[in-house]
Amino acid sequence: MMKTEIVRQYQLEAGYTLNKVIPIAENNYIVITNKWPDVIRIQAFGDTEFTIYPSDIKELEKGYQNKTFFKHGRGFGLIENTETLVLWPKITEPPEIIKIENPFPADSFGRKFHTNCAAFDETENAIYFGIEDQDRHGYPGRYWAKLEFSKKNMWIFSSSKISAKWDALKELDLSNYPITEFRKYGHEWLSLRSIQRKNSKTYIYTNGGSVTRLKSGPDYEFSLISEFDSQQAFVKNYEVEEGEGFFTTCNRYYVCHSRKNKKRLIFYNLNDFAIDFQVSLTPKQNLGDANTGFVIADMCQDNLYIYNARFLNSCRVIGNV
Repeated sequence: MMKTEIVRQYQLEAGYTLNKVIPIAENNYIVITNKWPDVIRIQAFGDTEFTIYPSDIKELEKGYQNKTFFKHGRGFGLIENTETLVLWPKITEPPEIIKIENPFPADSFGRKFHTNCAAFDETENAIYFGIEDQDRHGYPGRYWAKLEFSKKNMWIFSSSKISAKWDALKELDLSNYPITEFRKYGHEWLSLRSIQRKNSKTYIYTNGGSVTRLKSGPDYEFSLISEFDSQQAFVKNYEVEEGEGFFTTCNRYYVCHSRKNKKRLIFYNLNDFAIDFQVSLTPKQNLGDANTGFVIADMCQDNLYIYNARFLNSCRVIGNV
């Protein structure tokens, strides 16, 4: 069991909800919060500390809805729907705004595609996104697609020299997974809850099909991470513990807040998805006085960030217990 200690506790202001934490480098991270109805706030902590309000960017719609935030290069970015990309090449510099050449079209009811998770592949100079079904906005993703750029090392060019273009939408092939409850009815798709890229491979976490998206259904039909090769062909599935799980931003682990043991975080490596180590969730080591429920964990170097919509603790891994 790995031991941790709290370094800094983020103070969430009244009326704000914490949406995402993005580790940028050791001791440097971005915190995204929102306040109803349409305030988004991006705060940087670490070597340089400042605040950004994306509502100041006229090309973007108001509010947090329809936006996905992600790390890229030495900075971070956001995408709105599948149409507009905003990149901060370095966290201290003005953003670059890119209109995507071929956004996925709305359906006959005017419903657009929205992203729900992202993974930046610096080697390939592309971003891989999980994308929601058009009539299931706010649900886990159904598709994934790659957004490619026309220039290498895109963070060093101005936006006028960059073009971005989607490849085709893909979804998880049912034949590669256990039979789900709704599959017998002929209309089924699997939930895409987290995505990562490493060594030209794509990794996707799924917990099952339609029944997991119903209020009355089970949360898990299975708990699998799927590996795809450089050509996006399916390779194999890895079984992992049921629980709230996400790939770490800095591309080292898949972290699961165990459903069976809610006082435990499990860290799987991205080579064979064996367990590398575990962390106990305790008030003294990493929770403070937070009333947690399920938490999200992200990690960069020895910095561990534990949070949900109501709190954030920046922690440090300090060795084995």
